[in-house]
Amino acid sequence: MRPILTQLLDCPGESWLQPALVTSSPDCMLTYDELSERVRDLAACLEGAGVTRGTRVVLVFGNGPELVQLLLAVNSLGAVAAPLNPAYTAREYAFFLDDIRPSFVIVPAGEFTVVGDLAGPDVRVFEAFVSPPKATVVLRSGGKKLRKSRSAAEEPSPDDAALLLHTSGTTARPKQVPLLHRNLVATTRHIVDHYALTENDVTYCVMPLFHVHGLVASVFATLMSGGTVVLPRRVSPRRFRYDLLTRGVTWFTSAPTLLRMLLDGAAAESPPPSSCSCEPNTSSGFPSSRRTA
Repeated sequence: MRPILTQLLDCPGESWLQPALVTSSPDCMLTYDELSERVRDLAACLEGAGVTRGTRVVLVFGNGPELVQLLLAVNSLGAVAAPLNPAYTAREYAFFLDDIRPSFVIVPAGEFTVVGDLAGPDVRVFEAFVSPPKATVVLRSGGKKLRKSRSAAEEPSPDDAALLLHTSGTTARPKQVPLLHRNLVATTRHIVDHYALTENDVTYCVMPLFHVHGLVASVFATLMSGGTVVLPRRVSPRRFRYDLLTRGVTWFTSAPTLLRMLLDGAAAESPPPSSCSCEPNTSSGFPSSRRTA
């Protein structure tokens, strides 16, 4: 099997019926079969609009199943996905757009119009219309729905860039970090093996998906294991505690500061039942022993 990100949707047998993505506000659940079908449909629409191998596509979304669908659709064409922080200022967007030089930008319908304005006349902007209850994504450009390509897309190469991220810029100007399919697959497999993740695991994604921590360590690793990703659109201690109690979460990964905030805030609500526990993991600086949520 070639080390490319389309492997994330390769589920054997009845695992296709396993929940892949779960979110709330509104409630939404996509099985692996549904997610795979959505990714194929979106990829056909993007290809029909001119997205091809090596094309750079900026995505400006908060956490949610629509971002996962779009990102995997871009990757399946051999194109490069560049997710940006939806909280950036206009000045920050201007910097990253100039540095990335995308051919396409995808934003939620009616939002982040400044991104399209800053992208320039040579960049096509697609609006994503998301419909409940299954977070169905319809892409439009200039008010017209994108049409599907009738040709079969070329499979990406393991040496193609799949993601284009940036360093934090805390000590110098942010620098581009292209991540290849083979690198991402190898890292994801390592996480799955290290934590012995299986199809019975359920993760709670508290980290943003424009960051490698949330995208690879939480979402990609869980999808590769055949497990379920609980993907809240917004993270708060109360929502965190409720989802851990009701969604069957078995593990999650977080930055230390955020983890402390969530655990302290959830504990302040009321004493949690002793039967509810999961395995937290942090990027650094926080004990990862078993802890009641």
